[in-house]
Amino acid sequence: MGLNKTLNMKKLFFLLCFIGFSGGLWAQQLFIEVYSGIHRTAFDTKIYPEQDWYAPIGLRLAGGAEHIQIGGEYRRDLSAAAFEFNNGSREEISSSYYGGFLRANLGRYPAFGFGVIIKAGVGMYDYQHDFYAQSGSASPDRTLNYDPEFGFNGGIGVSIPIPNALHLEVGYQFNYVQRPEFEPGIPGFKSNFHAIQAGLSWNFVFGDAARRNKHLKENWKWRQGWRG
Repeated sequence: MGLNKTLNMKKLFFLLCFIGFSGGLWAQQLFIEVYSGIHRTAFDTKIYPEQDWYAPIGLRLAGGAEHIQIGGEYRRDLSAAAFEFNNGSREEISSSYYGGFLRANLGRYPAFGFGVIIKAGVGMYDYQHDFYAQSGSASPDRTLNYDPEFGFNGGIGVSIPIPNALHLEVGYQFNYVQRPEFEPGIPGFKSNFHAIQAGLSWNFVFGDAARRNKHLKENWKWRQGWRG
């Protein structure tokens, strides 16, 4: 079941990437972003009264018009959210995500200038829950692998241009997902989390958009990166 689930995740992600890439060729702009950052749990349950920080890494690929693109995203956790209890035990929760998103750049020249970014996405959140009888244990005593659950995310940020068609992407995102009951004694809850993300993006323009923005690409002031 785990292998089939992983294969289905990869198939869906590559399909979304193909849609984004095809959209970029058919339309006017292709957008690729590699990002990381810090996440903070916002679990709506008394089981984990304290929240924790952890780190992700992800990839986005989208295509479309100059100001709006649609595409696919894959993200996984580099570290897990860890929770320690008074009885000396520890639990760790990590996840991966794959889905689609809509990205809007409100800047005047999205591929070359500064812009405010608004994103909204839907997709599947896949959870792994590790239980440690002793807080200092290196290997879990039990691991639960949840089936992927449907969830939503949305965020706002900025895109800051730097030379050679690169942008620094910085933003905030909130993720909403309802995790179901796994078995009696392990209840379901809203496993929401906050995300502060930073990454590098590559922006490629085609056709009419490339012709309209040719003077910006060739102008050194724009390649230095702050006017939008």
